[in-house]
Amino acid sequence: MTITHHAKDRIRERGGLPKKAVERSVLRALQKGLRPEESTGNLRWYFDHLRRFERNASNIRIHGNYVYIFEMQTLITVYALPDEYKADMQQALDRRTRT
Repeated sequence: MTITHHAKDRIRERGGLPKKAVERSVLRALQKGLRPEESTGNLRWYFDHLRRFERNASNIRIHGNYVYIFEMQTLITVYALPDEYKADMQQALDRRTRT
């Protein structure tokens, strides 16, 4: 796993993380983050929208109210998850733990 300089800056800026926590956060998102195939409805639409918008995005994960955009194993950037999708994210995570 690699992290671009842009992604490090964005995760520190948007997530408020110290330098030492960036790698742990990204690894956790890659391993435990919500994948597009685990989502439905509006959240699934949002994943599809991100794929169209970020053409290099081959791997998108949502973890801790942030959207991590990867190209293979390289983190490209991080966005804050819009509030309108947070409830859908929580429902998807609840479905994941029930199965």
